[in-house]
Amino acid sequence: MATNQKLALAGTYTIIMSEAVSGTTLYGLSLERINPVPTDAEALTLSKNVAAEVNPPTAQDAYTFYGATTGTYELASSYTGGTSDVCFNVYLAGVTVLTAPACTDVVGGIGSVTTTLTPKVNGTFVVVVFASTNNGTSNYNLEVTCYLGTCPATPPKCSLKDALTYNSTSGVLTMNFTLFTPAAVTWRGFLVSSSGSASMWSQTQAITASPITVAKTQSLAKSAVVGVLSTLSTKTAGITCSSWTSIGTGKP
Repeated sequence: MATNQKLALAGTYTIIMSEAVSGTTLYGLSLERINPVPTDAEALTLSKNVAAEVNPPTAQDAYTFYGATTGTYELASSYTGGTSDVCFNVYLAGVTVLTAPACTDVVGGIGSVTTTLTPKVNGTFVVVVFASTNNGTSNYNLEVTCYLGTCPATPPKCSLKDALTYNSTSGVLTMNFTLFTPAAVTWRGFLVSSSGSASMWSQTQAITASPITVAKTQSLAKSAVVGVLSTLSTKTAGITCSSWTSIGTGKP
C-alpha cells in the first residue's frame, strides 16, 4: 500500500508498523518527498528516454520536468523486467495530477502505458515511479515528449562560481565555491597544471533551492599557474554548468 500525507508542522515524525493479524511479517518501507521538489529527483529531458530500475523493493524513483500551458505532454513508461509491473504518478506542488497511477499489466498483455497532460499552470511537475505491488523490483523505460502545441525547452540551469586563494607558506589552495542547482547532480573538481590534470573530488550534490557557499581545500606545492575546473552534471542532461578559474602559486 501507499499513502500521501501533508505534514502540518516541521519536525521528527514516528512511523509505527504493525501486522494485520497476530504473527510475524516481513516488510519494506520507503519515503519520498513530493513537495517541494525532492532533492533526489532527476530532471527529464524532452524526448530522451530514461532506462532505470526500481530497486530495492519498495523504493521509488523521482523525476521532474517543466510543463507549460502552451503544450500537451505525453508521458510513457514500459516494463522491461523484474518481479512487478511498473507504475508512475504525477504531482504538481504536492497535488496528484492523474486521477489514478498509470501502471503496466504484463499478465494482461499491457507492457507499456501512456498518458497525456495539458498543464493548467506553468510549473515543475514531479513524476514518481514505483513497483505496482510496492514490494517488488521493476526495470522500466520512462520518457516525456511534447505531444501537441509548444513545449518550451527548459534544460536545467545552474550557477557555479569559484574564487581561489593560495597560501604559499602552508601550501594550501582554498576554493570558495558558490553553487546553485535545480536538479540533483554529480559535482566534480579537477586540478589543471602544466603537468596535466588530476581529479580532486567527485560527489553527489542535492538540489539547492538557493545559492550556497562551499569551501574546499587542497594541499599543493608551488606549481606556477594552476587552474580548477569544476562541473555539475546529471545522468540525463550531461554537464549543466561548469566553472574555470586559475591562480598563480609561485615558481616551483
